Amino acid sequence: MAGQIASGNWMGAAEIATKESDFYNITVRDFAGRMSTRDETVSAPLSDFVATIIGVTRDDEKKDARVLLTGSINYVGKPSLAAVVRDPLKDIVTSNNHYEALERGNFDLAKVLEESTQLIYKAGNNGEGSVAPNPDAAGVLTSRAFLQAHAVAGTNRRIVQYAFKIFLCKDIEGFADASQADNWVGRDVDRFPGGDHAQYVSKCSSCHNVMDSLRNAFAKFDFANDVIKYTAYVPNGNGDNNRNTMAQNPIGIAAKMNRNNDVFPEGLVSSNDDFVNYVNSGANKAYFGWGQTMSGSGAAEFGAMLSESKAFPLCMAHRVFRSVCKREPVIYEEDMLNNAAKDFVLDGYNLKRLFGRIAISRECLGQQTK
Repeated sequence: MAGQIASGNWMGAAEIATKESDFYNITVRDFAGRMSTRDETVSAPLSDFVATIIGVTRDDEKKDARVLLTGSINYVGKPSLAAVVRDPLKDIVTSNNHYEALERGNFDLAKVLEESTQLIYKAGNNGEGSVAPNPDAAGVLTSRAFLQAHAVAGTNRRIVQYAFKIFLCKDIEGFADASQADNWVGRDVDRFPGGDHAQYVSKCSSCHNVMDSLRNAFAKFDFANDVIKYTAYVPNGNGDNNRNTMAQNPIGIAAKMNRNNDVFPEGLVSSNDDFVNYVNSGANKAYFGWGQTMSGSGAAEFGAMLSESKAFPLCMAHRVFRSVCKREPVIYEEDMLNNAAKDFVLDGYNLKRLFGRIAISRECLGQQTK
């Protein structure tokens, strides 16, 4: 690598650096770990979410980074290289045991991770349950770690909020839009808080108009009893008591989607997993730059919609900058990040090359690359 630097071949030096173990175990681990928790802490545990981002970065020649939002994909430790617990049911689908063991073993993640199919829990008549491929996989959006963080309790609005925050770098306050219709807003949202409709219009509708138009994509999902529950795999019942039942209302839809239905009975009743993108006017339209998908059904199509946004490559550039350069970018560095995002797309959404490009930028290294 020193020879590449001495000859001025900074990209060549970066490509050598991205083959080192520390690049994956530290740099990409930090990048992925921050994205896996609500508070974006660097001390996030290794999980299916983190391992999959590391694996997709490593496998850059055959993996387009958009698979992180669309694929039935998960990375696990290869048994011949990492002798750790790996029972699909006990150690991956119902717990984080497998990844905790990988972390305790201080393995070289670049070497031991291998691609696998994304599995979720399937209820069994004998009470034991089993695993099955996720029928509506959306990359890390339907990983155990992501849904454990954002689909516990609530009404699945938080999934939408954090999908936008993590992968498009825009929190709900940044894309709220009071100009949109509220026909997708659920029955649990009071249209007359304190008896005042004006308060709903001024303080509530802008967030719910856009978020509720999208949350229905996850209407068949819940996270409870340490597992992802999907309505086709876990039958209707008291979902709070055990893994083998899931409260559904109506059948086929997680009951949480229609809870508190007496708050405003005229609100939307969730009866399927269709969604429409209302984050598509004014400043939102300019920032997100959506692709062809503006409506759909289910988590996979929601993830595909996010992956088509021009905000996705720009957000990845911002996040890579923070992990590599160890600071937040400042306003006069936006041009570099925009160019890096464009190159990321031209490179076929190659995450490894994005890391390399940003690592050798003048903004990250000072003036050395002039």
